[in-house]
Amino acid sequence: MSRTGRFLPILVSILIPGHAARAADLAPSPGTTPSGEANPLDQPQPISDDDFVLLEVSVGDTILSDGIGAYASRAGTYLPLGELARLLDLSIVVEPPEGKSTGWVISPDRHFEIDIASRTARSGDTMITFVPADVVLRNDEMFVRAEMLSRLLPATFKPDIRNLSLTIVPREPLPFQQRRERERRRSGIGPDQAEAHASRIDTPYLLYSLPSIDLQFDGSVTNSTPKSRYRYDVRLAGDLLFSGMQFFAASNDKAKLDNIRLLFERKDPDGKMAGPLGMTKISVGDTFTPGLSFGAQSASGRGFAFGNEPLEQASVFNRTDFRGELPLGYEVELYVNEVLRGSRATPVNGRYDFSEVPLTYGINNVRLIFYGPRGERREEVRRLNVGGGQIGPGETQFSVGVVEQGAPLFRVRSARNATLDPGYGKLQITGRIAHGLTPATTLVAGFAQYNPILRDSRQMGMIGLRASIFSMASQFDIAADGKGGKALGIGFAGRLGPASFLLRHNEYRGGFVDDALPGAGGAALLRRSLDGRVDLNMQLGKRSLPLALSFRRDEQIDGRTTIRSDGRLSTAISSYLVSTSLNLQRTTGPGVNQTIARGSTDLSGVIPLKWQLRSGLIYDVAPKTRITDAFLTADRAISDRAAVRLGASHHFGRPATTTFLAGTTFRLPFADLSLNAGYTTKPRDIRFGIQLALGAAFNPLTRRYQLTRPGVTNGGAIAVSAQLERAGNDTGSGRTPVADLQISGSGFPARTDSRGFALVTGLGNGSRARIEADLSTVDDPYLTVNEHRFATVPRPGRVAVAQMVFAASGEVMLKLKFDDGKGNVRGLSALQLQLIGANSEVVKEGRTEFDGSLLLEGLRPGNYSLRIEPEQASRLGLFLPDPPTVKIDSAGGYAGEVSAIVKSK
Repeated sequence: MSRTGRFLPILVSILIPGHAARAADLAPSPGTTPSGEANPLDQPQPISDDDFVLLEVSVGDTILSDGIGAYASRAGTYLPLGELARLLDLSIVVEPPEGKSTGWVISPDRHFEIDIASRTARSGDTMITFVPADVVLRNDEMFVRAEMLSRLLPATFKPDIRNLSLTIVPREPLPFQQRRERERRRSGIGPDQAEAHASRIDTPYLLYSLPSIDLQFDGSVTNSTPKSRYRYDVRLAGDLLFSGMQFFAASNDKAKLDNIRLLFERKDPDGKMAGPLGMTKISVGDTFTPGLSFGAQSASGRGFAFGNEPLEQASVFNRTDFRGELPLGYEVELYVNEVLRGSRATPVNGRYDFSEVPLTYGINNVRLIFYGPRGERREEVRRLNVGGGQIGPGETQFSVGVVEQGAPLFRVRSARNATLDPGYGKLQITGRIAHGLTPATTLVAGFAQYNPILRDSRQMGMIGLRASIFSMASQFDIAADGKGGKALGIGFAGRLGPASFLLRHNEYRGGFVDDALPGAGGAALLRRSLDGRVDLNMQLGKRSLPLALSFRRDEQIDGRTTIRSDGRLSTAISSYLVSTSLNLQRTTGPGVNQTIARGSTDLSGVIPLKWQLRSGLIYDVAPKTRITDAFLTADRAISDRAAVRLGASHHFGRPATTTFLAGTTFRLPFADLSLNAGYTTKPRDIRFGIQLALGAAFNPLTRRYQLTRPGVTNGGAIAVSAQLERAGNDTGSGRTPVADLQISGSGFPARTDSRGFALVTGLGNGSRARIEADLSTVDDPYLTVNEHRFATVPRPGRVAVAQMVFAASGEVMLKLKFDDGKGNVRGLSALQLQLIGANSEVVKEGRTEFDGSLLLEGLRPGNYSLRIEPEQASRLGLFLPDPPTVKIDSAGGYAGEVSAIVKSK
């Protein structure tokens, strides 16, 4: 909706009062018919010309019309029945000479009629008697009081005269909504995606593709021992052997290779792999097993995993793991529904790992924010639909994983294999399966061989039920292992107003080890555990305050009781994001009575002079109140090619130490080069360092490697070609590049170069990613494009190709007037018009405004014929006796005004 369109009712009704007078010229005076004959109905007139207003009409977020003519007087607001019927696709025809409106609503058996002579109205089984002031005939239209119309039609009409708007609230789906839903189904678009439809780019797996590359070198010298440190890591990603390949190799501080990872993976969000099994993901190499609600948690190692579970769906009763690549010197923060859930500053085996993250019931917005050592900042955003674990009746979902726990696919001699993992090198097998019994109940089962305690391998099985009870998701699970251990769990989750909640209770017997419960595995065997969470988004004035609260009470078999509570709050203050958390743990029992409370506060934002600021405090509340650590970093780009970083941190322990750092980064044509220096007060350590980072991806458009931002192997990329094709040119030749077109979306923004090419990176490794061209950055307003939104399934290192073909376009102003056959001609509103191309294809359509005008834009050069939408024409008995032709020249541009006369059959 254009800005001009939104203000049109106000401009016409307030600034041009003469419009009402012109409308009155077309209106019959009281006591006469439009032809000047005596009106036998002789109805009173509760409205006058001065009461005329134009109202913007909306249903939900959809604006149906910029302005319909209505009357607002002391008697009420009168709405035009015929015009509203055309807007809502209702089969109602206004017959002014007879003083009637007839037709049907929703279905032919729901007869509709308003008869002014008898002062009766009927809609289906509803019969009412009205007074003369409820219905008025004026200007060949029937105006009905809004309250009466709400009783007769399956919608509530809410006029707001102060804001010149009319809001329609359907009580059941209206015909125009049903029509749009049919169009969505025909186009294969979901209801929530119809307005933002994107052209899908398929990227089939190849035997091989030239891989994307990330290289990073980090070296430093210092006056303490060891005097020098040199590290590197190498990442490759692309297609190999008809699957996605990810390779990682890294050294220790002495530049000796000590870590290698290799993963082959295939994923398909549509679940069309492996034929009837409908796999969504298969991985071989350094991979992960699925986790269970009881017993075994997800584990990494060399092995394989596969399953057909949706990639972007989770159960509220299972915690979720977020893992990915993390280069040297990078930090990552995890936000769930705008609440900070965790932070990682040091990669482990080149990865970050947020394990056992609780999610809320419903839609979860997950943001991963990455901070680079040279001031880089990027985000990955995912939307996870978290339910109660129910699936459709007759549907089966499963996931299986087998790994040698903790062991890499390739062992490097120089690597140290010491680990605190009691299951290191042992076989872990995990599987889960769910089958839908009814729309509200799902049967679940799981099995595992896992190693929760040193030299203690266990086999376990579980079975459970997921059901919907009183609009709440419920969990019932029982489990047993091969050593006599047993477990039982029950849980409930749902929403109460703005809050999402979860409450779960587990009972354990026989020494059952629940490794899936964070912090409860190993020797700390449990008797029972009570877990509760509440997540809500509070409003304090205009400020949003996302709040997450959790509570857990564990009883151990040795008599100890541990209570853990956690509160997290995030909010935006001015241009700053503030996050704070407080964690409390109290342990009581034989020989122990301890309370520990710790908190943290983080702040980030842009301060004057365009410095990107990050700061934080870590503090103890109990048993002693004190600040333990504080840090501050500030980054600023001083040009397109250079940036600086300043920082300081202080540890308040014994001994207290302060560290200062400063660095500068140069974005060279082939890499990012950083020089930095640091000083720590105790033991007076001085350090100088150098970092070199580069990324490169093979661009299918140029057929050569292109240097990119570091991190190109962490997710997918799209190469965009934007070309202008003039009429008369052969396809593929004679095209003109469209330069400086901005491309944005879920990756780093980019602009097309002089060749019309752009490479968009940073699309992540989720189930969907999309990009969109900002057409406002194109200078010529009369250019149209085949598609400017694209979606793909991003894969690390894989570069998809999006072709944007621009062409000259034009626009035309249509003017439709209704001839009633008695010499009266007026503009006809809410008429659904269609332009038909050479192949009888509908190329453009729209509804006329209050004066019968309709502007159609983005028309390709050619000749078009005009028609009324056939269903509306048949329903209302309207036709064009002399359909006009619209011609758009090869150069495009404005085609002028085209007028046509509409008549009634």
